[in-house]
Amino acid sequence: MLMRNPKPQEWKTEDYSPKKIA
Repeated sequence: MLMRNPKPQEWKTEDYSPKKIA
């Protein structure tokens, strides 16, 4: 889980996928 706050656009990337953030 990354520590920075991603933009809505970045949530579509694998790094910001719900699976990794959850």
